Parts: sequence; structure tokens; C-alpha cells
Amino acid sequence: MPTVTLVTRYPSAWLDYGYENEDKWTVYTMDVSRTGTVLLTKMADQDDEAPEWEKRMENVSREEALRLRGLLKDGQIDEILKKDWML
Repeated sequence: MPTVTLVTRYPSAWLDYGYENEDKWTVYTMDVSRTGTVLLTKMADQDDEAPEWEKRMENVSREEALRLRGLLKDGQIDEILKKDWML
């Protein structure tokens, strides 16, 4: 069963979405700042020290950030990855 954690901190908020993948937990983290920057990070395993990858978007509206967060909360990773992310 996937786990979802929303953490709010000043000046940004992040949401973790994780699921069991064989003997590991794959975790996606979305960090949304008040300045409109969105970071999406994938950890192949929750115990990894470094992410598998990190993508970034700039100048994201509040509405779009909430929509992206909702997609992550619902586990719709493929839909999120269709967006124009910078590496």
C-alpha cells in the first residue's frame, strides 16, 4: 500500500509518495516553494543517500503546484512526468 506524507515548512512544503518495489521502497518527493519552484526527486530506495534523479520547474503558479501535488498524492507519476521538467 502506498504511503503519502505532506510536510509544510516555511518557505516551502513537500509531499512524499512511496510504494513497495520488490524488497525496497521507491519514494518520490515533491518540494514546492513559495517562489514557484517545484522539485521532483526520485529515490530508488528510501535508504539511498543520493536520489536516482531530480527534476525542476520554475515559475509554477499556485494552482498548477496544487494540481501537481494532487497527482502525486494519487500516485499518478506518469502524468507528472509528462510535464516540461528541467534536469
